[in-house]
Amino acid sequence: MALALPVAAPTRPARLGGIRQVATWVEDARIGAAETVVFQSDGCTFPQLAIGLCYGETTVTPKDAVGITNVTGIGAPFAMYGGIKCFLGPDSDLAERARNVLIDGEDRMIEDRLEAYATGGTALAAGTTLVGAVALIEQDMDDKYLGRGYLLMARSDAVRARAQGAIIDPGLGDLPTTINGTPVVASGRVTAGTVYGLGATTVLRSSVTTIEALDPRSNDEWQIAEAVYAIVVDCAYRVKSTGV
Repeated sequence: MALALPVAAPTRPARLGGIRQVATWVEDARIGAAETVVFQSDGCTFPQLAIGLCYGETTVTPKDAVGITNVTGIGAPFAMYGGIKCFLGPDSDLAERARNVLIDGEDRMIEDRLEAYATGGTALAAGTTLVGAVALIEQDMDDKYLGRGYLLMARSDAVRARAQGAIIDPGLGDLPTTINGTPVVASGRVTAGTVYGLGATTVLRSSVTTIEALDPRSNDEWQIAEAVYAIVVDCAYRVKSTGV
């Protein structure tokens, strides 16, 4: 019988180019008990033009105010878990391994949720090419959204968009951007052919809980790491355009 020598696993570098680099990630223990999440926006409309303002004797029309808007998350909080099963041993590291499964892959699942949300956004004209799609979203985002949003596209489309000159290379460890500096989140979970524009995003996550189960009859051990998540998008801004 050939001898198998146990060695250390390869070091797994952190993934680059995903939602973890553009969204704000916040740990909030209350998420696990919530049915919905809501936040107060600073406002989602632009200033209004006027003459005279409050000075002098110039008569102006009454000024409107938009107030502070309550915005809900992009769906009910949802749970994710990572599970590991192994032969029962004296020094188990399965809890850490289960946590790694959850944390290492959570960004892909968040990107999947964001695409599902962005699909229901405003459909802009077809861009024909990826350059056209990016250009249309950039124009709309600057005209309709107050802050700096980001683009969400397929990872394969990001390669094509770079070849077409629609996005530029990142610095070491940074996200690619458009020529205007808009970050680009490239994900293998996004369907190729559609580019999305989204407002600033926060991902909320509860603390990670690990659960152990033992079966002494078979000497098996299970470890589950799980957490509850919620996603909020500023001003609920979401648009899309197609291009190849």
